[in-house]
Amino acid sequence: MHAYSKALGTLPQAHIAKHPKWWHISLKVRPAGLTIDNIGLPNGGLLNGWLDMRTHEVVIETSQGHRKGFDMGAGMTGTEMAEALINHVGGFGLEAEYVRKDFENDQPTSYDPGHAATYWTALSNASKVLDAQRASLSGDVGPVQFWPHGFDLAFEWFGTREVEYEGAMLPSQLNLGFYSAGDPYFYSVPWPIDGAILTGPAPGAGRWTNDPFQGSVLEYSAVADRQDGALVVGVYADAVYRAAAPSLMQ
Repeated sequence: MHAYSKALGTLPQAHIAKHPKWWHISLKVRPAGLTIDNIGLPNGGLLNGWLDMRTHEVVIETSQGHRKGFDMGAGMTGTEMAEALINHVGGFGLEAEYVRKDFENDQPTSYDPGHAATYWTALSNASKVLDAQRASLSGDVGPVQFWPHGFDLAFEWFGTREVEYEGAMLPSQLNLGFYSAGDPYFYSVPWPIDGAILTGPAPGAGRWTNDPFQGSVLEYSAVADRQDGALVVGVYADAVYRAAAPSLMQ
């Protein structure tokens, strides 16, 4: 799924106007699966694509009614899937210089529909939790998005403080996300971070961390089997927000 989400993500990267925060390359959690934003076709109409978690296909569909699925269980490498998608959408007039390094992966793939269904349940529930937390915040808040390269789901809250970074002034921010590969966990990372909070009280059932990043984590295993798991994540996220927000405001 990671390889195929990167393969699908190469289409909006090439054919959707660049968003300053790179939101154009993200996928969205929808009932059918992980979907890209609509792409306008040169001769009119729209094209969309998604990883369909019901049929276990990468699907390309147009507003004219064309639909084609590429079987995720057929053993295609990430490179082969991306090339198949690129060749297919080329038939609708979509041509571009694709950034091959972002999808090339020639390692053999193995796709288990049962494991995929378990994963999709976890990701869908995480999306619901993030949506609820996002709705509780005021100010400038980005959408909940799935990032194919990091294989994580997250949204960003933007503070009023501006920070110089590589010659540009950028808003401070705090994200809340769910990393879904390997040993999954929720995370919340302020930027820039006030190092003092890393030695402060633990954020709910989570913990502050310096490795592999400076921020906080809440292991998925701590909430996966709890009926109040969504509440535990909410308490954790609120605690990080209360600790970090003052340093992110002007």
